[in-house]
Amino acid sequence: MVDLLKRHPAMFREVYEPRRINNIYLDTPGLTCYRDNIVGRTARYKARIRWYGEWGATVSAPSLEIKIKEGFLGRKAIFDVADFDTTGDVIEEIGHALKPVLRQNPVAQRYVAGLRPAVANTYMRRYFRSSDGRFRVTVDWNVDYAAISRQAPLFATRFRERGVVIEVKYESQHDDAADTITGQLPYRLVRNSKYMNGIEHVCA
Repeated sequence: MVDLLKRHPAMFREVYEPRRINNIYLDTPGLTCYRDNIVGRTARYKARIRWYGEWGATVSAPSLEIKIKEGFLGRKAIFDVADFDTTGDVIEEIGHALKPVLRQNPVAQRYVAGLRPAVANTYMRRYFRSSDGRFRVTVDWNVDYAAISRQAPLFATRFRERGVVIEVKYESQHDDAADTITGQLPYRLVRNSKYMNGIEHVCA
C-alpha cells in the first residue's frame, strides 16, 4: 500500500507519524443522525468525541467535533473537552465532560444537547500528501468497533472490520483533477462512514 502511493504519479509522501485514532460517536436515542444519513438528508450533522494515542483507562485531551452538512457545503466545529474515564459508566463520564462545553458554546448546545454515546471505534492511521500539496490520503487499518454500555468498560468486547480504508481528501476546486488521482489507484471507490459501519456492526 505505502509503496503504491509512493509510486503514484502524484508522488505521495508520508507527512506524519502513524498514530491511533479513537472516536465515540453521539446520536439521539432513536439514532436520528444515522437515519438522516441513510435517507440522504441534505441538512444533517455528525457529532463525535475524538482523541489520539494508545487506549488507556483515562482519555486525555479529547475534543468534540461536529461535522455539519448543508447541501453541498460542509463545515466542522471543534471544542476542547475535559478528560474522562473509560473503565466505569462511560455514558455518565461523557455527560459530565460535555456539560461545560454545552454551557459555553451555542453551536455545541444546538447540535449536541440531547445526544448520547452511540458507538465507539479505534484504528491506526497513516497520512500522505501529494507533491503539489493539493491532495491528501489517509490509510486506516485495524478498525475496531464497540457498543457502549453502562455495565462494561469501553472496548471490553469489540468487532474488527477486515481490510484497509483509503480516503482521498482535497478542496472542492480540485474536483477535476481528483479523477486522475483516484484513477491511478487499483481500488473500487465506495462511500464509507465509520459511524454508519459501527452502528450496523455492533448496534443493529
